[in-house]
Amino acid sequence: MQSDKTKLYLNLRILFTVLSALCVAAVIPMGVAVGLMGSLIFAGLAFMFYLVMLTFKLKHESLTSDKQTKTEPNETSIDEEGDEK
Repeated sequence: MQSDKTKLYLNLRILFTVLSALCVAAVIPMGVAVGLMGSLIFAGLAFMFYLVMLTFKLKHESLTSDKQTKTEPNETSIDEEGDEK
């Protein structure tokens, strides 16, 4: 079961992904309506939302990998030849 922090990071990842996609979709219409500056503003916003989404992705993955390493027992690894290490 996921903790509240991992759920929060997952929801924030989804939110910032959607915001980034909406800004990318608005680049050309804003460029036509307002001009180059409007287009550049929305492209910059899309990039900022993308970077924030990556930040939450890294935090989410670090939390889930920490939980997996804490809960998994030590397993013996088997190499390609079938020998246990």
